[in-house]
Amino acid sequence: MKRCRWITLPSLHSTSAAAFTLATALIALLPPASAAAQGADANATPQTSPSASPGNWRQFPVKAERGTLRIMVTPEVLLNGKADRLSPGARIRNIHNGVTTPMSLGDDVYVVNYLRNAQGEIHDVWLLTPDEAKAKLPSMTARAQRRDEAKDDGKTPFNDLPKWNPASPR
Repeated sequence: MKRCRWITLPSLHSTSAAAFTLATALIALLPPASAAAQGADANATPQTSPSASPGNWRQFPVKAERGTLRIMVTPEVLLNGKADRLSPGARIRNIHNGVTTPMSLGDDVYVVNYLRNAQGEIHDVWLLTPDEAKAKLPSMTARAQRRDEAKDDGKTPFNDLPKWNPASPR
């Protein structure tokens, strides 16, 4: 026999179906447990969804790049409309920053931030909310400036080409 407050319940391991039915009926009649017993705090503020929180709630690496991603047959993907590859063990984070599998994304097109590994494969991917997709990455403006500075018409003498500086960011 099991004791629950002041009511004695028959054992749930009993072979009798009637005993099991009686036990479940009596459990249903018990008053609900208090919020304190369940671990809930009455003064706790509910967690807001990422789209409801103001500002940038996720921090992306400075080297992150932006693009559109479509999963084909894993590990094959289309990144900005061109064939590319996910690295073994690639991490794809959804809009709630939880890790998700490539196959759970289907064949939709997503706006993402991503990082590549040393082999050039896509290793870290963050699916973006519409607000995050509108915001510019801090590295995007620096990358665009370097691209504009490095224009070459093909007629520049070798000695006049920009020199490589290991201290400058890529």
